[in-house]
Amino acid sequence: MYYPSKMNKKRSATLISRMTTWILRLTILVTVLFFIVVLLAATLSGNGATQKAALEQIFSGVFGREARIQKLNAYEMFPTLKADFENMVVLDEAGEYPLIILEQGYYVHDSIQRFLGGEPVIEASFKNFLTAPGFFGPYSVHLTEGGIDTSESAQDGPHTMSATGNYGGYDFRLAFPLAGRTHGSRMQYRFVGEKPIVAELDKLKISAVLTIRGRAMVFDPVTITSDGATLNATLVVPGRQSPDDPVVKHPVLKLVDPKSGLTIDGELRTFDQMIEFVGQASGDTVDVAELRRSTGAMMDVIPHIVRIMEKSRQTDIKGRPIPDGAFDVTLALDIKSLKVCETFENVTGEFRYQDKKMALNHLKWQMNGADYTGQSVDQKLTLKVEHDDKEASAALAKCLH
Repeated sequence: MYYPSKMNKKRSATLISRMTTWILRLTILVTVLFFIVVLLAATLSGNGATQKAALEQIFSGVFGREARIQKLNAYEMFPTLKADFENMVVLDEAGEYPLIILEQGYYVHDSIQRFLGGEPVIEASFKNFLTAPGFFGPYSVHLTEGGIDTSESAQDGPHTMSATGNYGGYDFRLAFPLAGRTHGSRMQYRFVGEKPIVAELDKLKISAVLTIRGRAMVFDPVTITSDGATLNATLVVPGRQSPDDPVVKHPVLKLVDPKSGLTIDGELRTFDQMIEFVGQASGDTVDVAELRRSTGAMMDVIPHIVRIMEKSRQTDIKGRPIPDGAFDVTLALDIKSLKVCETFENVTGEFRYQDKKMALNHLKWQMNGADYTGQSVDQKLTLKVEHDDKEASAALAKCLH
């Protein structure tokens, strides 16, 4: 006779037995792998040549170039990742000239908490971080010291990782937002993406929220202020590309003046001895009166940025003099309505800033139903206006300067 209940019980018992066997095997496998990881971590811990080579490989991967460490004080992988080292250099592609020099670095994070998605950073500090001129903008970056601010109260909540130094002769300060929480007897931290990074350079104050999208870093929104003037911006920095990739991707920068209505966006191209910005100046309705005011952002913030970029420099990493005028701007003009003393419609042309000289070229616009052309004739951007009506052209040229 067939008894379904007994057959089901037998099958259930067999299934439970198999599951128990699988769980035991998995537990044994995980335990063995855990001890292997601990053994390997213990083997790689220390301050010998093997440990130094492992840390150099990590930094080489981060910077995409060969990294060398002169002195390794300590290196651990488990249960905390700890790196304490001195005198690290990151070399150029030829392996001849240092692009980055770091006198002292110290970093500790909780490996287990990092694996579980918690707040892994425990300690972080450095001294004398320097970059070669041309590696990060036209000047050498010199951060004298930085790290997690341990003077802040050891409580759960917002904390700061900051750095101070000098960029091209200007005082520089950088602050990253952290969230901290107590874990046992010490604090642990994580970066807070939704809170802004704050940088101060001379009169400029920059606040930016950083988001990582794939390999790209997206700074949005960005607010740039100087003496009360404010510019809004967005910056997208593409990730490091493969050396075999024929397409070179440059950072994309967009600036918006909320008062005048002018928008500037384009690519920020950094070369061996110069910086070049190629893009477009556009707007539906741009008010030049707002653009010219002393509090106008475009007329205050951008010239100050240019002055910082164009300040006299010394030599690049190979000892060659960096020439003046190594910051060039080319903007294609495409403005629907430009308000000066008159209203110009459908303004097109080109703005150039090259070798510390400004020019307006190939200008075309419409006014009162008539077509005009013109170009600048001096550094004040005074226009030479070409039109059949000489009296109207003279009045217009006087208006524009």
